[in-house]
Amino acid sequence: MNRRRLLKLSGLVAAGGGFSLGTGAFTSVSAQRKVDIAVADDDSAYLALNDTSQIARSYDYGDPEEIAFAIPSLREDTIGDGVGQNSVYEFGGLLEVTNQGEDTVVVWSESESTAAIESVSLTSPNQTLNSKQNSVELSPGEGFPAGLLIETKNETGEFETSVVIKAEKPDVDGSFNRPK
Repeated sequence: MNRRRLLKLSGLVAAGGGFSLGTGAFTSVSAQRKVDIAVADDDSAYLALNDTSQIARSYDYGDPEEIAFAIPSLREDTIGDGVGQNSVYEFGGLLEVTNQGEDTVVVWSESESTAAIESVSLTSPNQTLNSKQNSVELSPGEGFPAGLLIETKNETGEFETSVVIKAEKPDVDGSFNRPK
């Protein structure tokens, strides 16, 4: 066998071996996993949200398992029709947020913008809790009085939005890395 033929044959064998081994990549995968989740009342939840305002949790409208705020109030003795355009409003003392778990957590809120509402954020007495970087740390048993900060756009009408309150354990070393 001549040398050139041997080199070509070796090259073909090496290339064929590479194609047969492949890269190990795949385009999709599907798997089923079991997840057990316990849903509890606020009295026994890890993060308790207890209304402290007369305009919060309502048994007259909405779901009594949710904390809902109507601005303007659905009470008949209210004069106003809502918040103004291009404005910022802060309503304090609406609810108490308490860490009833066994671990320290950081708490913040997120909301989606609508046609008339720029954002709705949870507030503590000292700050607006509108991102993970702007959060409050709660040890087990600690809580804080919370309110809402509402920023509006230049639209009028009736709009609904939701605020998602999030809680997460700090990093493994007990710290929480917030940008400086």
